[in-house]
Amino acid sequence: MPNDLEVEVCPSCGRSAPAEARPGDVCPEDGRAFVSRAVVARHGRDKLVGRVLGDDGRYALLDVLGQGGMGAVYRAVDRTNGAVVAVKAAHIDPRRSAAQRILLSRFRREARALARLDHPRIVRLRDSGEVEAEDLRFLVMDLAPGSSLAQVLRTEGRLDVDRALGVTEQLLSALAAVHAQGLVHRDVKPQNVLVAPDPQDAGRLDMTLIDFGIVKSIVVEEELEEDDERTRPGATIGTPTYMAPEQLSAGDVGPWTDVYAVGVLLYRMLAGEAPFSGTSAEVVAGHLRDPAPPLPGHLDVPDAARHAVSVALRKSPMDRFADAGEMRLALKGQWTPARTTPGFTPDLSVEAGTSDPWADEGVSAPPQLETGISTPFAGEVSDDFDDVPRTPSRPDRAVAVWLGVSLALAFGLFWWAKREPAEAPLAASRSEVPARTAGATVPDAGAAAPAAPTVAPSSPPTSAPTPVASAPSVAPVASVASVASPPFAPAMATAPASRAAPVRPSWAPARARPGKPAEELMPILPVETGP
Repeated sequence: MPNDLEVEVCPSCGRSAPAEARPGDVCPEDGRAFVSRAVVARHGRDKLVGRVLGDDGRYALLDVLGQGGMGAVYRAVDRTNGAVVAVKAAHIDPRRSAAQRILLSRFRREARALARLDHPRIVRLRDSGEVEAEDLRFLVMDLAPGSSLAQVLRTEGRLDVDRALGVTEQLLSALAAVHAQGLVHRDVKPQNVLVAPDPQDAGRLDMTLIDFGIVKSIVVEEELEEDDERTRPGATIGTPTYMAPEQLSAGDVGPWTDVYAVGVLLYRMLAGEAPFSGTSAEVVAGHLRDPAPPLPGHLDVPDAARHAVSVALRKSPMDRFADAGEMRLALKGQWTPARTTPGFTPDLSVEAGTSDPWADEGVSAPPQLETGISTPFAGEVSDDFDDVPRTPSRPDRAVAVWLGVSLALAFGLFWWAKREPAEAPLAASRSEVPARTAGATVPDAGAAAPAAPTVAPSSPPTSAPTPVASAPSVAPVASVASVASPPFAPAMATAPASRAAPVRPSWAPARARPGKPAEELMPILPVETGP
């Protein structure tokens, strides 16, 4: 009996199992299944270890196989026949948040998709159910033998050509069945490909495709998606290293999207590294903009396989294989493109080590690159449904500012034109006021010069101060009175230029008219005296 199926202790109360206990037997104290002590040491805090699920407690969870974004996968035993199965279980409460509703939709979608698939290279669904009181959902599947391809690549670095092509041929066969059902896996990567040595051929690996958590239906009449799920614009879903350009840019996905992921995976198995590596941003930029590098020339890879990788990694979906079936034929050298894409013709005559015949063609980045689209890859918080309509852009602010300034200028000119004729006589009426010194006059603010309204003296007294000396030290400007033509304009025309009359705001009280006492009209101005 394998160590992971040993029954030694109850994970809840710690009671030892009877000597005759078998896998799936439960503790009489709390109803938990007996598990090995090693499992308790590794996963003692997992509340589902030892639980029995299904009708009449049919499935007993004995160990944890792995954990992910949608719960955990457990090694379990079917208590009715002793078969070892895999149970995928998760606590999902759709009332808690929108993210939980999305997870529940994916969980149910995976169950419906697996129920439609029947292929020896695809994990088979046995049963499904839920515990409503605990918001617990679970799927029961066959337990595929072996380990993930990711673990094998971490250990060996790369696979030899025969084993790599054998795994790829089996994977394409499984994906062809998926595509025939109108489905797209969308998450083809080494972690979701299980491999095990072939019992009859030690140099060959048997593979199984698992994890249909983000599968998408492309059949309009029979959508798998829930009606209440929506995708935010620009959101992406998947693993960047193996994602196609249209998947990274939130474009239309289809069987060609899985083909691109298979091309990346085959490149990784043959070359020992992915075609685009580095940080997440560098990987995304490479998939979106850069031509995929050809396989290294020193690898002894058949020409058909080289060109199959090259075609699968084309940026435009229309330049790739239509589905997994076409790529499978291409690996065997039996593929002829059925679509009439301009400039797209297969060439299987290029010898190994030569450059990709399509690498020199121009590859334009999708429109999303120009707008700086942001791509989040930290968690699966969005899904693949129709985009929410974007908010219409606001009017150009520059136009609005220009209109506002134009209206302000027009209003200002209109106000100035209406008040200018009335202001001129008022400024002229203040041309002369009595001075504080005996027998002398000084210019008032806004007056051009002291002058008599009728007759000017022939010569000013020598003792009288010069009018210019009493004005502030500012540059002379034209008088406002010169704009209009009041009756006393000639007297002002002969006077020296002085400071312009201040503009009276519309809200200020009107000045007193001439005839009032001069002290009420006298402004306080600095007066300069001669030496």
